[in-house]
Amino acid sequence: MFEKLMGIATIGSALANVTLLHRFLAKAVVVVALTVISALLTGAVLIALFYEAYWELTQHGLASDVAVVVLTIFAIVLTASFIWVTLAHLGRLRGGPNILQQHFPAFSHLGNIVDAFVDGLLDRPLPPRN
Repeated sequence: MFEKLMGIATIGSALANVTLLHRFLAKAVVVVALTVISALLTGAVLIALFYEAYWELTQHGLASDVAVVVLTIFAIVLTASFIWVTLAHLGRLRGGPNILQQHFPAFSHLGNIVDAFVDGLLDRPLPPRN
């Protein structure tokens, strides 16, 4: 029991630490910026690969219209597969909190406990009980 209380106190004190929050937000912004840059560079590489594939198809005797159709079909299949994988992962992500509560029932009320601790620390008035 004492270890749980110490863990809750540690989480509450970490949440109350403003500099820790600023560091976390700064790191989150860096991750988002690097993700955007990586996506742009990946797009540029894909465009170059599609151009190379088009050039190779036309050099080996395929008509340019047919090469465009082949690459368009390939791009549509590739995009559809990425959308399917993304939706599958989003479905798993939505089920994440329920899975966490099933495997670790002690954590089901941890969010409420931490919120109450931070409210008490900041001396906010308690919400009325129904």
